Amino acid sequence: MQRKKGIDVSYAQGNIDFEKIKKSEVSFAVIRSGYGWQSGQKDSKFDRNIKGFQGKKIPCGAYHYSYAQSADDAVKEAKYCISCIKDYELQLPVFYDMENASAARLGKRICTDIVKTFCDYMKKSGYEAGIYMNLNYLENYVYKDELLEKYFLWLAQWGAEKPAYDCMLWQYNVGTSGSISGITGEVDLDYMYTKDEESDNVKEADSDVPDQKKKTYTYTYIVRYGDTLSGIAQKYHTTYQKIAEENHIQNPDRIYSGQVLYITV
Repeated sequence: MQRKKGIDVSYAQGNIDFEKIKKSEVSFAVIRSGYGWQSGQKDSKFDRNIKGFQGKKIPCGAYHYSYAQSADDAVKEAKYCISCIKDYELQLPVFYDMENASAARLGKRICTDIVKTFCDYMKKSGYEAGIYMNLNYLENYVYKDELLEKYFLWLAQWGAEKPAYDCMLWQYNVGTSGSISGITGEVDLDYMYTKDEESDNVKEADSDVPDQKKKTYTYTYIVRYGDTLSGIAQKYHTTYQKIAEENHIQNPDRIYSGQVLYITV
């Protein structure tokens, strides 16, 4: 497994210079969609951020900060999250950020059920779902085994040589010391684990024809429930045969939810 560098951002990063970001080592971004479920709690920079990153062919996921105190609240947050992100195609999961102290006092059972309710609602709505938690919260405030077997993990563990658990994303440096060209001030830094060193999440490549100006890009796509290889190919204006070959898929009729595909167009 190899890892690719990325960032997570919110309104706190201000007006990001996406041209500078594109020239940096950043290969993905996770963007705060909002928090809670009340009107007006959408992140004020979400639309600008996702349009800016995707305009530079940088894959995006989203995260929603939770204030839920019950499973019913979690449904409200899922619905509100969807209202924030519904106009955009995400390349990475939607992560549920549950680290609020008031939720921690509810006990493991209630906290776990809140997370499962949100994530299951997102999955039923066609999104890949994950959880964002720091190591202490994961180990002490939820039944982690119930969550890790069903959802992607984005683990916040700072100052470690490697993450304590297998995870899709590792937030290895919190904003107090992280910096990236294109962002004034601090930013959280993350790694995403991928299958090999050659498969960047978005990778510009020189054309085989020297005089041809068109560039190619390699996208990361996470298979959702109900996807077909031909349907995915249509989205990216390519063929299912090409995707199957690139990802060493022997039977194009057999792909599974959560499978990571690399698509070069």
